Amino acid sequence: PIRPRPFVPTRAGRWIAEPSWPSPNVSDRTFALAAPGQLQADPGAEQHLQIRGSESLAADPGPWCGWGGPLDHAADQGGDDGRSLAFTSAPLDEPVEILGCPSVRLRVSSDVPQALVAVRLCDVWPDGASTLITRGILNLSHRDGDEAPEPAVPGEAYAVRVMLSAISYVVPAGHRIRVAVSPTYWPIVWPSPDPATLTVTTGPLSALELPVRRPGVLDSPPPTHFAAPEAGPPLDHAVLGGADEEERTWWRDARRGITRVVTQARHFPHIRLDGSGTEYEERGHDAYEITDGSPLSAVASSERHIAISRGAWSTRIETRSTLSATREQFHVTNAVDAYEGPTRVFAKAWSRAIPRDCG
Repeated sequence: PIRPRPFVPTRAGRWIAEPSWPSPNVSDRTFALAAPGQLQADPGAEQHLQIRGSESLAADPGPWCGWGGPLDHAADQGGDDGRSLAFTSAPLDEPVEILGCPSVRLRVSSDVPQALVAVRLCDVWPDGASTLITRGILNLSHRDGDEAPEPAVPGEAYAVRVMLSAISYVVPAGHRIRVAVSPTYWPIVWPSPDPATLTVTTGPLSALELPVRRPGVLDSPPPTHFAAPEAGPPLDHAVLGGADEEERTWWRDARRGITRVVTQARHFPHIRLDGSGTEYEERGHDAYEITDGSPLSAVASSERHIAISRGAWSTRIETRSTLSATREQFHVTNAVDAYEGPTRVFAKAWSRAIPRDCG
């Protein structure tokens, strides 16, 4: 495990081996979601717990799928845990090795026809820090599959299963396991058209199913190293500026309830290849903005800049895209400009309206 922080230059771990998959060394361990907020063996009496989501983030969720960059991990999840229905286990007596896809069964209802169920699984340290282990999303209109989505009936309870992304992770002894449930998870997931309140019924029908692994005989002795990967020789180049870097910032207008998340990335430094003299530069900018209590205010925008040059010629492409939504449609706009030297040689702008179809 690692302390919750967005940048982790190296992550310690070990290799494990299984004779087959599904593995005979992995079996589900069930933790009931019990009121007022426990994960435990005994489901206890049924109680109805409600959560109304907040469109703004309290913690940095990290990217949905990292690419090996400097901000691949989520920050401390404690803020978002506090804005969710959180169920936390007692401190573990022994380590729990998770291998596979956890899932959470819920008896849940919504007060609006279209609602999300966002579930996070976290490792809670003895001092209260909360590390994101894995997460999953269910659009409640897709509770019976994606082929024929059907809006939920407000107030009607459904038995659903939220599958979380596959993970291999060890929760140490003394740590606690937490499940957090919310109807919002912006900007990881586009919000439902209306603010939603979820009602989760604790008891036998709401539980975490955790794929727990027992150490296997193939683990011993563990491999100590692998041979160096085969690769061609690196390209000789000179760095002219910039670096492989990324910045993610939050801007919050407390009076108007507006939250803006901005990611600026330079995935490659500005380089020149020694053999040909070709220069390459790439930059990106993404912004996500939303107003509390107003899901239809959500706007996502992206800009990209790529320049390639050599000697007397130079080319550049710039793109700008936005995504917004009404109650019935998603609206996508795109613009592309291409330059040869200072002259714009191509330009196109277009837009599309896409039915939300329970999205």
